[in-house]
Amino acid sequence: MKRKFTNLIRSAAKLGMLAVAGLWGASVSAQAPWCHNAGANPCGWGQPTGLTNGNYRGITEAVKVEQGSNVLYDKPNDGCPGTNGGYSLINSPSQAFTLVPGGDYTITVTVNSNGINYTHRCGIWIDFNRDNNFQTSECINPNSINNMGTGRTTRTYSFQVPCAGVTPGASRLRIKSSINPMNTGSACNYLQPHETEDYSINFTLPTSLSANFVVPSTIYTDYDVTFVNNSQSGIFKNDWDKDADGTYDATTYDYTTRWSVGSTQQKCLKLRAENCLGQDSITQCFNVV
Repeated sequence: MKRKFTNLIRSAAKLGMLAVAGLWGASVSAQAPWCHNAGANPCGWGQPTGLTNGNYRGITEAVKVEQGSNVLYDKPNDGCPGTNGGYSLINSPSQAFTLVPGGDYTITVTVNSNGINYTHRCGIWIDFNRDNNFQTSECINPNSINNMGTGRTTRTYSFQVPCAGVTPGASRLRIKSSINPMNTGSACNYLQPHETEDYSINFTLPTSLSANFVVPSTIYTDYDVTFVNNSQSGIFKNDWDKDADGTYDATTYDYTTRWSVGSTQQKCLKLRAENCLGQDSITQCFNVV
């Protein structure tokens, strides 16, 4: 009986070790496809791990991804999570936000040195070809990767998801911060990164093209009015023709303008939109009061 009991304990211990090993292995394998080199000072020089806003390496504040006026993802200030090696997977695959090939986007990043006047570097990569790696060509801010600023600095970068070479499915966006120079190569190899944040994303290919925009309920003379673009997703080119007279006046995602009329008059606005499938246009007319 004693031998059976001892064997039972040993078996249970072995199963427990296997379970822990299995969980650890699953955790490691979840990150393994995307390489990562650990941060030199994950939560700041001489600062205790987990100290909120007590770091100079930090992508501590909001990271916002937008398409025009549409906010796709907005991460609040999360201080210093204190994760191993300065690495954090911010949103799980089930919380992924969607990017569409051909679409124009912006990403706003804030880094913070807790009042210390260190120069920040910030690099941003997107695994466009979904090969579980971040190549030089996938760095979306190569011209400013070594120029983030000092102290608390916010930058907004524009980028476009290419039509070619992108397949539908899960991928990742990566942000790295450092006080040391970065190169524009792989997001895996450069000197002393201080924080790495990965974001789960999905690529969805456009299946149709339909240009459209929202006309405000009332438009007054001599007041600025904004027409919000709600065309089919994945638009990478917008041409706005004020008065629909054949001359395109703007290429912004949304369009802000004004009319000056002596009495109520009908005016028209045309939008020509283009995505990876081609072009479409729409003209809408309305009264300017």
